[in-house]
Amino acid sequence: MKKATLMVGIFAALALFVGVLGIGDAITIMGDKAAVLEESKIGSLSVGDLAKGEIDGALDEIAVQKTTRSYGFIPMGSSETPYYLVHINDHYAVVSAGNKDVQKKINDLADRTWDFFDEKRDSIGEGVKVEGKLIAMPEKVEGYLKDYCKELDFDDSEYAELVENGYVINVVQYDSMKIVPFAAFGIAAVLIIVFVILIVKGKKNSL
Repeated sequence: MKKATLMVGIFAALALFVGVLGIGDAITIMGDKAAVLEESKIGSLSVGDLAKGEIDGALDEIAVQKTTRSYGFIPMGSSETPYYLVHINDHYAVVSAGNKDVQKKINDLADRTWDFFDEKRDSIGEGVKVEGKLIAMPEKVEGYLKDYCKELDFDDSEYAELVENGYVINVVQYDSMKIVPFAAFGIAAVLIIVFVILIVKGKKNSL
């Protein structure tokens, strides 16, 4: 019984932690206070900010981060998250997207962007709408970005401006982010009740 009580207490604490961790973002999203990408400029956003809007152009996939999931020593599969160099408003930015549908849309946008640069079409066409949270740019991604910028003949000042804040717009689902904290609080509340009941029962049994 003591072991079961301890486990319930641990899971209740974890659920509470998840709720607390995400409640700030959930409130920002529900209040529609996320930054608008089309209004952003270099230096106007920082790591931790929420932002949404349209990517109006894309250049290329500059890096891929492979994540391996495991349970103990048992591999449970892996996933790949590509990082893209994109154009937003009047500047370039780096976007990461784990969602396959978003990846497909950005790759299509990149094809249309290069066709426009090569004068194969009159306009790039419709951009890609995304919702994201700004995260720190991994050191390896920054290295790949620098190499890619050299290939495109970006000068040092252009590159420095691009990575001034070193962030990545990580594409996320705002609908899920609104629900998760409150679901976690609900689970925590139920587990706390169970935890209290187990403690009371344990005390009665020890009398």
